[in-house]
Amino acid sequence: MKRFSSLKYRITALITVGAILISIVIIAYNAYILKIKDDRVSHSLESSLTLYCEEITTSLNNVESFLLTKCFVEEDIHKISQPRQEIDRYLAMINTQTEFAESIDNYNMLDGLFLYDASHDVFVAQCKEGNNNIIRDHISIFTKGFHRMCAQGVNGWFSVMVDNEYYLVKMFELQEVYVASFIKVSNVIGSLEEIALGESDYAVLCNRQGNILDQRLQNSKVQLKNQSYVNIKGETYSNLQVYSKSGDYSLAILEKSGGIFRRSGIVWSQFTVSILCILLIGIGSIFLLQRLFRQPINDLILAMTQLKDGNLEINLEKDNVFDEFKVVNETFSEMTREIKKLKIDVYEEMINKQRVELLYLQEQINPHFLTNCMNLIRNLSLLGENEKIEQASILLSKYMRYSLSTSTMILLERELEHVRTYENLQRMRYGEHLKIEFIVEENLLHEFVPTMLIQTFVDNAVKHQMDQESELCIYIEIKENTDNEGNEGIQINIRDNGEGFSENILPVLQRYEKLVNETGNHIGIYNVCQRLEILYHKMATVTFFNASEGGAIVEIYLPKETQIIADEVV
Repeated sequence: MKRFSSLKYRITALITVGAILISIVIIAYNAYILKIKDDRVSHSLESSLTLYCEEITTSLNNVESFLLTKCFVEEDIHKISQPRQEIDRYLAMINTQTEFAESIDNYNMLDGLFLYDASHDVFVAQCKEGNNNIIRDHISIFTKGFHRMCAQGVNGWFSVMVDNEYYLVKMFELQEVYVASFIKVSNVIGSLEEIALGESDYAVLCNRQGNILDQRLQNSKVQLKNQSYVNIKGETYSNLQVYSKSGDYSLAILEKSGGIFRRSGIVWSQFTVSILCILLIGIGSIFLLQRLFRQPINDLILAMTQLKDGNLEINLEKDNVFDEFKVVNETFSEMTREIKKLKIDVYEEMINKQRVELLYLQEQINPHFLTNCMNLIRNLSLLGENEKIEQASILLSKYMRYSLSTSTMILLERELEHVRTYENLQRMRYGEHLKIEFIVEENLLHEFVPTMLIQTFVDNAVKHQMDQESELCIYIEIKENTDNEGNEGIQINIRDNGEGFSENILPVLQRYEKLVNETGNHIGIYNVCQRLEILYHKMATVTFFNASEGGAIVEIYLPKETQIIADEVV
């Protein structure tokens, strides 16, 4: 059934569309009024910012004229850098200090003046706040900033940061004598802060590259040049920016998005009450429709969807619905009960079938090994090795008792004991030519693994890689691991130093395909893969490949938490 062909959706849609249309008209009208008001406020703000920028430019030009006069007219600079006598330098420094002190009060924005003779390390400075040491201690920062600007072919005001404070600096150099004025950026934008619109807005000054000269935003890495909107501390700000005529700096107001609503003092009741009245009528109608008609249908649709997904624990028998819905709900619940019973019967039949198949696969494991062991005992008896016959008989009985167990899962500790029993039997045949090493995390010894899992791959290595003239080493490493989804599991790695899987067998093993010749070779590996498929439902993986330095490698991953189909777990 298509959604919009349903009666409940058509009625709901009609009421909703009517409410939305009226609301859209009201919202559009209010938005138009707000837009006009926002444009006017923005225009006024831009005009104020432009006037303030021109005022700052005039002040900076006056300071620059003073510095030019000082550099190219005053004789004191020549006396400081090239005095006839040391007393001449001393008097020139006093005159310069006095002139700086008299001049600094004539410029409102100016925070300090200084003269620095780099050749003779002579320093004269005057600050409004009287802290000349700050400039003296950081004179290299000012001069480096000046040379950087000169290298860029720029002659204007530049910015530096000293003690977490930004300064605008204008500097001239005459025969390694630097004359400069500096202004704190915080003082430049002090009056501009009064124009800012809200507590979360910023009034800032930027250098010619568009970088913000404000210690509050020094970690934000924001560049304002040619940007209408910027992101600061995860918030979006609009950028109203005015550039000075000299191009050395610009002033900007960063206003947090939604500022028009904050600065306009809008009475929200005017904007929302009319919408709320319309919405209340629509919501009331929808509620009645939902309560009396739509909710029971939604419950039925949801139940049918869950039934489709396999959930058979649904109960729709409710008393607070119409009689018609009661009949439908009771019929649906009865149907789910019947489906559940039928599914259980089918599932039990499938389980029984899988048990039979699993036991059959387990019975096929390694029939040739028993024959080899019997031949070994016979040969020992011909040689009169009674002690070894007894030892072989005990090991073989332990091996057979384990192999004939009906358990599909076994403790890892017992599986490893079985592998050692197998090793001891084989060593009676091959002697020191066979060596098996174990690296096992002890906390995994009490985890469950499929019976005969590890022994099957060890036996395959012995069967195909054993050579009487060389030593076969088999390494078994067992550790905790996680799959791609982060689920905990057991990683079992088995490798040997033999010749590895042959080129025609390896691809078949990697595809988990059955590979059996007339002698039954490789049926054990195929059976292991089939058992893992039944036991773990594709959650276990087996990977076959050859090592670059030689030898076969088998990597097995088993999840710890599984739904195991077995008669018992030992």
